Amino acid sequence: MTDSQPYLTLADKRLQTLLAITKQWAEWSRCTDDARIQTISIAMRALAAFAEPQISFFIRGFDTPASAQPCEQHRGFLEYPADCAIENVIGNMLDQVAADLSVYTQALSQRTAMTAVAGYAETLQLADRLATIALQTAWQLDAGDLIGLGIVATPVTYFQKSPQVRIVPYVPVALVGVPFTAIGNPRDLIGIAHEIGHYVFARYTEPSKAEAGREGSAVSSQRLETWKEGLQWANDWIEEIFADAFGFLIAGPIAGITLQELLLLQNKEDLVVDNGIHPISAVRGYIATDSLRIIADAVSDDLKAPLQAAACFLEERWGERLADFGIAAEYLLTNRAGEKAALSTVRAEVQVVLQRIYCDLADLLCADHGAPPTMWSTGLEDGDQVDGEVVLSEQFQQYIEQNLPDSLAIPELHLGSNLEIVQVVSHGQVQNCLTLGATGLDFDALRDKALQTGQIGDFILKQDWCWFVPKWGNHPRGPGNTHIIKVAS
Repeated sequence: MTDSQPYLTLADKRLQTLLAITKQWAEWSRCTDDARIQTISIAMRALAAFAEPQISFFIRGFDTPASAQPCEQHRGFLEYPADCAIENVIGNMLDQVAADLSVYTQALSQRTAMTAVAGYAETLQLADRLATIALQTAWQLDAGDLIGLGIVATPVTYFQKSPQVRIVPYVPVALVGVPFTAIGNPRDLIGIAHEIGHYVFARYTEPSKAEAGREGSAVSSQRLETWKEGLQWANDWIEEIFADAFGFLIAGPIAGITLQELLLLQNKEDLVVDNGIHPISAVRGYIATDSLRIIADAVSDDLKAPLQAAACFLEERWGERLADFGIAAEYLLTNRAGEKAALSTVRAEVQVVLQRIYCDLADLLCADHGAPPTMWSTGLEDGDQVDGEVVLSEQFQQYIEQNLPDSLAIPELHLGSNLEIVQVVSHGQVQNCLTLGATGLDFDALRDKALQTGQIGDFILKQDWCWFVPKWGNHPRGPGNTHIIKVAS
């Protein structure tokens, strides 16, 4: 077999470099009274506390024998993957550490430069508050059912080219990138609702303890399979559909305007192509209409009509834009398997998925539970159709100015007295405590024991160790984004 020692030695050097940089940034940034910067500093300490044993385990695992080695083909206590090289496994984890480090340093640099750049402070503060509102809405769901969100999390927003969220497994933080153009244009922050939807999805569908050693209910994987049942087109689109659905629940109809605007950045060819991640764009533009109609059916009578009117407005608006490209309901779409179906047929399947998702989000729709939350936009009245986009934009601006509470407490990270416990503090109260850098997986204990004793009793098959790589990376996946680490079992 190929001698892996040279690569493993190099990988360890790369890890030590990343750890040294991370720890220096964390130390530099901790000496401040700014709670937001303190939170970022603690998150960086958690990154180092997680990455060092996590990646060291795999570096040693591919080279240090188990007590009972099955064959000479495996020199370490971890089974070599047959479908990729160990460079793929370890290299991807190193890439994720570097990506997290890049985000944290961006966030720190931007927040320390707040007074130097006009609009930085106000925009990031607004983005933090909007993201907190979206996360708080998710916390309303039954914590025993919504795996992972029973733990209070805090958002950290930062500027980059476009909206994006990073999922990290070692600290309860949602890293949300917002576009630079949001400075002076608050409407460009509406995408936060969709990005938090990705964060919720990652927690909502996490493996159960039986699957991955995480404490929690097994309902998550069953739920995902229920959403996918009987689908021909939308199996690979579930996460994006969920994020869209959650985004409309938070932001309301204005999210339909920004979604359709985003889709129109593409040419006709891109509008009808299946990229295997997002719903085909020509279909996705109708998710706004279909989501709002489902929400309208579930809310009290005084909220129905404006949402229904906004749904009609967005339906007509998207249909007109598609007509400009010669795309109608009967337009034949082709998926990656080469199968063809009319746009209306594919849309109907996405509607089924939306119904299933909103059924599981019923606690946020039912007025008896004090929901839906106060949306960032509420809909249209009679006569608003002509200037619908303007009206919805004004509603969002009004929400920011009048409805977004100034007293909103953004949860912050604190270190316990022994500096090994991360506390999440909201409204002056400790909401939860976590070991610095811990993932909550049973693997944490197995990994730490192996590293402390220098040995491990059993040889670990790939089908087992692949679960030891938690969800970590950018959402959505796709061109230009670091891939989610997910090793096939």
